[in-house]
Amino acid sequence: IGMVCLCFLTASVGFTIYSMEEYEKRDISHFKENVDSMRNNVYNLIKSNIETLDGMALTIGQMEITDIEHLQPIIKKVNDRNAFRQMGFISAEGTGDMVDLDGTIHRNVDFSNEDFYQKAMEGEAAISGTIKDEYSDGYLNYYGVPVIIQGETVGILTAADKTDRLREVLDV
Repeated sequence: IGMVCLCFLTASVGFTIYSMEEYEKRDISHFKENVDSMRNNVYNLIKSNIETLDGMALTIGQMEITDIEHLQPIIKKVNDRNAFRQMGFISAEGTGDMVDLDGTIHRNVDFSNEDFYQKAMEGEAAISGTIKDEYSDGYLNYYGVPVIIQGETVGILTAADKTDRLREVLDV
């Protein structure tokens, strides 16, 4: 009877350990799938925003317009469909005028030390890390794409998106 009980106890412990390991493997696999899905969602959001800006930068380059007075109506139309917090043009010197979603213009904002600006001036689309919004309580991520006129990068088109939008994708 003792041996039967000992065999039953050993088998029960072995089965319990095996089951725990299988559940852990399944949980890890499920977690990896969720992380991959979130990564793809964030990547697609960023890619979509960059593509929007890139198309707009190409048009601006062909039109050879870089002053905010002429860009504002274009920015407003694009922004009405995308809801960027801000959009604007940053010159090769690193300063630019930003237009808020409500139409407020912030003049001579300095981006010269920002990594995304420098990367975009080198010809690559870029996104910033999280930056505190100087005009509200929120945080922003800036996107930047080069504006090329007659083969020369004259500045970058930039848009700021609320960091909360990325966070919402991750929260899902």
